[in-house]
Amino acid sequence: MVSVLALTFMACGSDDEVETPKTTAPVIALTFNAQNPPVIVPGPLSASSNQRAKEIVDILRSANAITSYGSYFIVPEDAEVSQNPVAGSSFQNDNTTVYSWTFNNGSQFVNTAYQISEAEGAYRFEIYFDYGDGLKKSLEGRESVNELRNGFLLDYGLNGSSQIQLDYEWIESSSNEFNIILINAGRKIEIQVENDKSGAVDVFIDNIANASYTWDGSGTSGTYTYYNSSGIVLQSGDWAG
Repeated sequence: MVSVLALTFMACGSDDEVETPKTTAPVIALTFNAQNPPVIVPGPLSASSNQRAKEIVDILRSANAITSYGSYFIVPEDAEVSQNPVAGSSFQNDNTTVYSWTFNNGSQFVNTAYQISEAEGAYRFEIYFDYGDGLKKSLEGRESVNELRNGFLLDYGLNGSSQIQLDYEWIESSSNEFNIILINAGRKIEIQVENDKSGAVDVFIDNIANASYTWDGSGTSGTYTYYNSSGIVLQSGDWAG
């Protein structure tokens, strides 16, 4: 669970004192990281030599790749902090905090802006990069503040394409069921994990069913179905081992 972002100010003890802004550790708005991936893959499923199990694991890892974005939210201690939203963005309220800094490895300079706002029980965030031709939005998303994970992450690429490169969406129920959707070009993956760690995956190509899988809570067996380009079942069965 992420911590709450706040700006605090030193109290004035006399007319001679000047208010100095101080910040708590910036919120890493993305709830997922290497220690907390969207999907916990059962050990036996990861270790299985069964081809269907391997296909399931590959799909789950593609969803868990969202954890790699965590590094983009790490704000250096010398970052500038303001409440002035990035010019041209839709963040235009008093509840926005913007962190700005420059990455410099001696041969490359990259200006970064990370802005975040909390409203209606959720964090809304955007990350911009400037490689020399102005800030361009690379990431945007939303994440719930409460214990139940509910949000999305849109990736426009490091150079801020006008087209979404990757789209992650997720929602968790009060019974600990968890759903995550990954959309990459014409490929859509829908993953549902139950409270007992069993789960199901549906894969679509251009909105037509391509494959479906299930696994049990122990990760040792399940089912599979393959479809043709028209969404008609080609092959289905059980897998184990």
